[in-house]
Amino acid sequence: MHARRLRAVAPANPADALTAVLIAVLSVVVVYNAFHYPAVSGYDAELDIQYARTLVTEWRIPTELRNYYTPPGFFLLAGPLVELGDRLGLSDVGDLGQVLDGALTVGTAILLAVMCSIVFPGRAWLRFAAVAFFVCCPIVLKTATMFHPQPLVAFLAMLALVLAARMLRDGRYGVGAALVLGLVVGAGQLVRSVGVWTLGVVCIALLVAAIARAGERRARLRALVVVAVVGVLTALPWYTYLQTRYSNPIFGRGAPASPHVVTGLVPGRSAAAAPFRLVAAAPQFPSRQLRFYVDPGLPEVVTAPHREKLAPAFWPVLYTDTWGDYFGVWKWGSIQKPMDGSIENRLTVQAVVGVLPTFLAAAGLLALAGLAAVRVRSRPELVLVPLMPLVALAGMLYYAHSYPTFDADTVKALFLLPAVPALAICFGFAAETITGRSRSVAVVLGGLVAACLAVSLAFGIA
Repeated sequence: MHARRLRAVAPANPADALTAVLIAVLSVVVVYNAFHYPAVSGYDAELDIQYARTLVTEWRIPTELRNYYTPPGFFLLAGPLVELGDRLGLSDVGDLGQVLDGALTVGTAILLAVMCSIVFPGRAWLRFAAVAFFVCCPIVLKTATMFHPQPLVAFLAMLALVLAARMLRDGRYGVGAALVLGLVVGAGQLVRSVGVWTLGVVCIALLVAAIARAGERRARLRALVVVAVVGVLTALPWYTYLQTRYSNPIFGRGAPASPHVVTGLVPGRSAAAAPFRLVAAAPQFPSRQLRFYVDPGLPEVVTAPHREKLAPAFWPVLYTDTWGDYFGVWKWGSIQKPMDGSIENRLTVQAVVGVLPTFLAAAGLLALAGLAAVRVRSRPELVLVPLMPLVALAGMLYYAHSYPTFDADTVKALFLLPAVPALAICFGFAAETITGRSRSVAVVLGGLVAACLAVSLAFGIA
């Protein structure tokens, strides 16, 4: 009897066992990183810690801080942990908040595995590849280590996608299920403004499914209305607060006007050039120019993938911050250590090893978009996977153009974090499809991908 129970709970095949090992490795890494990486080194960490303190001790939004426009959801959870860290005498009071972000990231990895089993049932190696991509992606590991709201909004986004995928797959469009889904997407908007992406993705997927199949149109449209109404009403108090106080219900601030003349330092265009060059009479922000969106940043995106030498441009910054450390908050920077030759070489390695996983994820995204379009009637849940990255990229492009800066600060890869699990599924789909064609291809490509991801996992350990 005991042996039978053990067999019942054992993984069905080696791929499932390896997936469990990967999630266990992620759990160890995020806990280790939380206590070895200084909380104040992360993106806006000092401001976020101050926000959390003010919120739980004075019960008010700290309007005097630069992150006043950030919703309070994460800080309601992290604030008590900061206070507990004080009482426990921790040298770094943000440690417990970092553990929270690590736990949320592990939860997101588990939800990713669940999502794979919903949209691609029985394909254990696809699930393993997707989880491997997520676990080893540096932007996931970096953000999981920081004191930051993004892991919470990514967890809620993944939970919403799982709930929506089950609804679409099983055809269960009851008011109760739609209400729960609406509350989840609404909660995401109370953590970060990018939570609105998930609301858009879920509503678009329900609308497309309703149009594609007339037999269930009424039920799907009813679910769509419930999700949209509840999702908006849940976040409405925060949007009203921003609109009445700062005149912008989403970002809480207006776009800066482009100056007529700007004088300052910007990165040089080549590794051989001086790190910075003086510019004058710049008529526009970089992100208000076409070049910002089409410049590939070569060769600096490989030879010098950091902000001291790589000029701001959308795709180079997004790529190097995803796989490396463009802004200098992880392996170098004013708080950690200055840039030197060894760090620059390590960042170059990251720029190289990120190429193959990125190519496979992009190929999988295009392939899944086509597959979802063809099978929207029979498998509407597939729409959610390619739609999430596409909506996220569109949102980042809009944000970069509408709220420009001179250093591409609005192109941080952490904004893309809620879409990384979907990109991981795209990666898994491409990897499984290609390697399934022949054993030799599986060995060669699998070995190369494994090496790339292993190097990136090592980079993500603080």
